[in-house]
Amino acid sequence: MYVKIFSQILDSSLADNRPLRHFFMDLLLLSDPDGNVIMTPIAIANRTRAELKEVEWALAELQKPDAGSLSPAEEGRRIIPLEGHGYGWSIVNYQQYRDYKTAKEMREASAERVRKWREKKRNHSGGALKGESAAIRADENGHTKGYDAILAEAQRQSFE
Repeated sequence: MYVKIFSQILDSSLADNRPLRHFFMDLLLLSDPDGNVIMTPIAIANRTRAELKEVEWALAELQKPDAGSLSPAEEGRRIIPLEGHGYGWSIVNYQQYRDYKTAKEMREASAERVRKWREKKRNHSGGALKGESAAIRADENGHTKGYDAILAEAQRQSFE
């Protein structure tokens, strides 16, 4: 399974407890697309190559409120038990982090939005917009900073 892991975990309240942080990252890898780990502690131990007592300790720690957590959800707990299963846990902020967009995803969304806006503008003006050719060349050559700068300037000028 694929999961986004952000470097800010190294600055979180889990950062100083390396075994717990490592176990939490293992849970992220074991989770389903909704952030649920539907496994028994023994299954988690087998899959992560950890001792059962380590797994039980880490599961208990991650279920405790954490006053140092930046997230107020569930009083800072990292995981909560799944209801109706008798085993398994839900990773509290999984969907929030899963839905964060990367810089590349944001650039692509912005480019698509601007492309649609330019198409609409072109249909009304009959030609290319100021800076449009330079932006296209910069993007095709992989100069994302140049593309972003040209794009920002063209957007600024269009609103004047």
